[in-house]
Amino acid sequence: MVYGIVLGLLLVLIYRYDIKGDNVNRDFWYHVVLISLILISGLRYRVGADTINYIYAFYHDIPHIVKLDQDTSGFEPLFLLMNSFVKTLGGKFYIVQILQAIFVNGLVLAYIKKHSQYLFSCIFLYCFYCFPFYNYEEMRASMSVALCLYGNDYFLEKKWVKGILLFLVGCFFHYSTALLLITPLLLFLRFNFVGYAVLILSFGMGYVIQQRFGDYLMLLQLSGEVAEKAENYANHDILFQQRINMFGVFSTKISLVLYMIGAYYYIKLKSKQGDDYILKFQPFVILGSIFVLFSVPMPIAYRFVRFYNIYMLFFFVHFFMDVVKNNLQEMKSLAWVRALVLFLPFCNAISHEYREKYGGDEWSHNVYQYRRFYPYYSVLDKGTDKEREFFYRNWEIGNLVNKDEY
Repeated sequence: MVYGIVLGLLLVLIYRYDIKGDNVNRDFWYHVVLISLILISGLRYRVGADTINYIYAFYHDIPHIVKLDQDTSGFEPLFLLMNSFVKTLGGKFYIVQILQAIFVNGLVLAYIKKHSQYLFSCIFLYCFYCFPFYNYEEMRASMSVALCLYGNDYFLEKKWVKGILLFLVGCFFHYSTALLLITPLLLFLRFNFVGYAVLILSFGMGYVIQQRFGDYLMLLQLSGEVAEKAENYANHDILFQQRINMFGVFSTKISLVLYMIGAYYYIKLKSKQGDDYILKFQPFVILGSIFVLFSVPMPIAYRFVRFYNIYMLFFFVHFFMDVVKNNLQEMKSLAWVRALVLFLPFCNAISHEYREKYGGDEWSHNVYQYRRFYPYYSVLDKGTDKEREFFYRNWEIGNLVNKDEY
């Protein structure tokens, strides 16, 4: 219900501000949406599989500030400090959730507002494509993602020191960010012969990396005791993704990359003058596409796609909104149908994470992935979902957390 209210509001705002071009009270509604997303994330109750692990660590592993030298949680320093500070002051874990939600959604939505003329369309797609993962699953990594977005802006402006400093701060929220410190060396990437060659090679390189370094790849995702508590969960996730057949690979991973290529050429060739400013982000769209292709043989690489989701979102929204505006002006119903059909494969590509089942044949009872996020319950009512609780118990994480510890 709460998801539907926010998405419904965004549809109205899209029509009023992104399509019709009205500017009255635009900032007011932007802040309404931002506060709504912060509250949805911050006040959630037992929503998100990784969240359960973070709760356990908060109450059982993370020390008070005066005992930080005895830390056994395995968290990176800045995320650990935030948790320890809240715990020392006697706060519950939902306070950590609220702080994380303010940090991530505040920075990401401000970034969208800074760079896209289609503000509410981008936020709508962010809610569907990124929000559950940034807020419910990858709490540490998403804080790093939010910082790296601004670091990338500095790189484009050739302010190398500022950009690298932001990336280094991001490393103290999630160590895997260190791999992305090579970003300044990859800004030459464009949708040209070199760019396509790199994309093609990345598909094969993923297989080589998986075969030679597969045992070490989990280090890029989790660390310490949190990794041990999530190991069963992560292994099931990897096994699920590795079972995707070639049709699934094409309809999800490959089609997403093809959409980015198509969006680039459409924006470059057919968008109205002045709309192509978004093309400056093509190095980051290509980097995101590279990690998408890496993830076919190496599922853990999809965690790095999260660092570039916002840029891919920019490309798609500008592509889609230009087509919609043209059809709106022509008032041709058939043109509208063609536009919707054109974008259905994209919707399929970004929604497969919700629609697939976890567990496979080894479970007598299967749970769809979307069950991690829906139905929604808050700390105000402390409701639980039987399907989700079954999901937690089978991955040996739900029984680690006392339901009253919130």
